[in-house]
Amino acid sequence: MHRLTDSERRNSGIDEAHLPDKDWLLAVLGTYNPLLPYFKKGYVPPPKVAAMQSLSKVDLPEDFLQDLPQSKRKIKAKRLHMISSSKADAKMQRYKILKERFAKEYIKEKNRIDSRTHS
Repeated sequence: MHRLTDSERRNSGIDEAHLPDKDWLLAVLGTYNPLLPYFKKGYVPPPKVAAMQSLSKVDLPEDFLQDLPQSKRKIKAKRLHMISSSKADAKMQRYKILKERFAKEYIKEKNRIDSRTHS
């Protein structure tokens, strides 16, 4: 219905507060131009284009990503290493990273507590 009103540059008056009934739809359809492609017997709507397909490719200069500052985020760098062929491999690699991180934190905390008790 909205395609019809847009093609004829008319306001349909349809919104959530004013939903049409069958009689209203029949009356409106009777007032439209029967020569519109929507009313032809063999009309098939055009295929829907996905949003990513409708985007055109943007040409960037070759040096676009050159001379960028290094990232200061450590987490992002670790995530890049987690790319693997299966979810199980990725999960195991994640557990290894977490194990190493917590082991380092555990040693730091243990040393901090030991230094307090010995002083």
